[in-house]
Amino acid sequence: MKQLKKATGEERTPRDDPMRVEGYTCSIEGCSMSFDMKNDLSLHERHICPVDGCGKKFFTHKHLLQHHEVHTEQTK
Repeated sequence: MKQLKKATGEERTPRDDPMRVEGYTCSIEGCSMSFDMKNDLSLHERHICPVDGCGKKFFTHKHLLQHHEVHTEQTK
């Protein structure tokens, strides 16, 4: 099982955005998304959309990230 990393503001990797306020950052290489709740991160890392009411599953992390644009476009 992957260890979940809680953002604490301590030593950060380049993919971590110092302006993030969420507490749980994705540990998949190349992904800098983070979440308020550990469960949302867990769904994200299993390629399941964590947006309430969606829950779509994807074969790869890349496809999940592409799908996430659907939700961000709706909020603009």
